[in-house]
Amino acid sequence: MRVLDQGSQTLQVVEVKSQGLIIGRQLGNDLVLPDQAISHRHLQVMWDGKQLTVKDLGSRNGTLLEGVLLLPQESQPWMERQLIRVGPFWLRLEGPSPAGTQTVQRPLPGTATFGTTGAPGTQTSATMVRSGRIGMAVNPRMLTITTGQPSTTQVTLTNLGSIVDWFTTIVEGVPPEWLKGAGQEVQLNPGMQETIELNVNVARSSNNFAQEYPVTIRARSREQPNESGTVQARWNVLPFKEDALRLEPRRASGRGGASYTVTLVEVGTIGNIDTGFFCSPVCGASPGGLYRIVNSSPFSGGRDPQTYTAVQQSDIDGAANPLIAALTANAQKSIKARPNERLISSPQCKSTVAPDHESGDQAKTVTVTCIGEAYDHDGVLAMATQWLKQDAFQSPGPSYALAGNVVTTQTRAQVTDANQGTLSVSVIAEGVWVFQFNNAQKQALAKLIAGKKRETAQSLLLQHGVERADVQLSGGNGVTLPSDPTQIKFVILDVKGK
Repeated sequence: MRVLDQGSQTLQVVEVKSQGLIIGRQLGNDLVLPDQAISHRHLQVMWDGKQLTVKDLGSRNGTLLEGVLLLPQESQPWMERQLIRVGPFWLRLEGPSPAGTQTVQRPLPGTATFGTTGAPGTQTSATMVRSGRIGMAVNPRMLTITTGQPSTTQVTLTNLGSIVDWFTTIVEGVPPEWLKGAGQEVQLNPGMQETIELNVNVARSSNNFAQEYPVTIRARSREQPNESGTVQARWNVLPFKEDALRLEPRRASGRGGASYTVTLVEVGTIGNIDTGFFCSPVCGASPGGLYRIVNSSPFSGGRDPQTYTAVQQSDIDGAANPLIAALTANAQKSIKARPNERLISSPQCKSTVAPDHESGDQAKTVTVTCIGEAYDHDGVLAMATQWLKQDAFQSPGPSYALAGNVVTTQTRAQVTDANQGTLSVSVIAEGVWVFQFNNAQKQALAKLIAGKKRETAQSLLLQHGVERADVQLSGGNGVTLPSDPTQIKFVILDVKGK
């Protein structure tokens, strides 16, 4: 994983290992990004051996993956070469480079806005979508089409690769005869972009249904034929009314009579006619007349236009989302740990909405379920204290005693196996242990320095494990210690602990 600043300069390269990474401003995180826009615990990177995922840990300013805001506490796949924006920093996932190769860095993306005009109610802004070497944007994302009239949509292509490439654009989800301009090839240098126009013209035909079409616009690379970029759009074909009368064949000849097929196309019940409708007034012509026309079967099946109300997913979302937001906030607040416990992260919530509503129904029931993982925080710190004391008894040993208290600081807590209910908690435990001199050791030291000069005595004490010694003499010549060890008294100074 490469960490870059806003000028595309590499700050550091971090290896993502099996235990993953915690990224944030606070010291103790696996990757510390020192900026006020970064939360204390901002982002988590996880690796399960097959797929690498990222999760925003409820940060204050959010996290952008390829320009899309991550939802808090929800894991999203992170693919190679995709960019993550965290405050003023960029994170780029890079695979291991073969020996002798050089990583080519593409410029960091900016914010692109395409167009600001359009029909009322038409969405005309576009967000750049990146897929490998191809960046794509479409404007407008919602295109309203009137049959028989030309419409235009713009597709902006960006070469995000490191070599010159050629891109071909196709449209999926609508008949190809609707389009002109698709299939053209565009040559782009690295980092360059170009906007192409797709002309859309839907014929006024009963084969073209009035509805909303989900459209996928795809650009393929000539250099990497298996690689493509896509962007999603929606095209809304408006209803139309068309009347027509066809006579087939246009010309017929026969000796006594000729048969024609007459097709009347008129929307609604007005197009329904009974058998013999065309008889009047020519059906009464005498045999041998110029012509005789009769419809031997009725024209039926016509239906009048009607207005009906349909419930769309957007209607359900519009009614349910405010309830989901309010219920989620209340549920998260209601989940509280006990006084001795801590939540590992903000509770994760899932909502359930039943989409079987009739037109005009009120969204009455929305279920939000939140789950929070908690652990005994005080018990963890007490356990760390006990383990440190046990380790100190082995090393430096039982001759040392704790000065003051053991200070514990938790640095990280994460779930390792949700099914088994296991988690990993990292705690820093610190304490100061000092050596305890017994009477036998004091007597041995007294014999060692008895009759020695002050400087010699101090040197001998330092050589035998005493960190600091201050020799004070009273009586005698003021230079030499008493030769009788019993006349030498040791005063052990207190050592300040944590």
